[in-house]
Amino acid sequence: MSKSLEKENTKQWLSWTTTVLVVGFFLLITIGSYIKIKTTVVIIYSILSLPLFIAEFRRNLKELYTSPLMLMWMTYCAIGLLSTIFIEKEKDMYILISEVTFTFILFTLTRYVHFEDFFKVYRPFVLILVLIALFQSATGILVFNFLKEGTNFIAEDTTHGILSIFEYRHYFGCYILLAFFSLFFYPTKHLWINLLYGAIFIAATVMTYTRSIWIAFVFGMLLLIIFALVQLARKNKSGS
Repeated sequence: MSKSLEKENTKQWLSWTTTVLVVGFFLLITIGSYIKIKTTVVIIYSILSLPLFIAEFRRNLKELYTSPLMLMWMTYCAIGLLSTIFIEKEKDMYILISEVTFTFILFTLTRYVHFEDFFKVYRPFVLILVLIALFQSATGILVFNFLKEGTNFIAEDTTHGILSIFEYRHYFGCYILLAFFSLFFYPTKHLWINLLYGAIFIAATVMTYTRSIWIAFVFGMLLLIIFALVQLARKNKSGS
């Protein structure tokens, strides 16, 4: 086996492995909240992520300072840290540390993911959770109730917004929106599958009954339209 082929196979293996780890992280964090192992999950993932971050330290460090997404996150964390210091709320500090840790884990793992591979796993994962949520809404049978029994988390929202396995409707909505908008950048090869995915994800977004998610959906669509117009303008300019 040539070195180039071996290197490509290693990259492909690493991509699929990190894809499973990222999707698993989403699921384990949620389940961990119910059975009180969330901190353990975060520690294990941090230990897994640290060698990957160090392996390409310079590249990853540069990306931290050049990625607009990461710059926004770091700005948010800095503001949150300052407000926490002055307000002195221990709970807020815990939330801030959790968010910084989550960001580090997801940033590090997704650096090794081929997003085409990632969404091949992620979209069906979200679709299954959506179909379960719709089944729960239609039948009143709470599939994930056994996880939430004896905890402070509700099995069914009083607004009847769909929750699926998640603690809160807006958490579920974020997962749905990521799956929906990925269709515009990493679509499947079949138009009918894209349309079916899109229709189900839009219906699920509406059924979360979460205004923040509805607003995020509208805002995301506006950004897509602006992006498309900019691309069209560039294409016309280069063609003239």
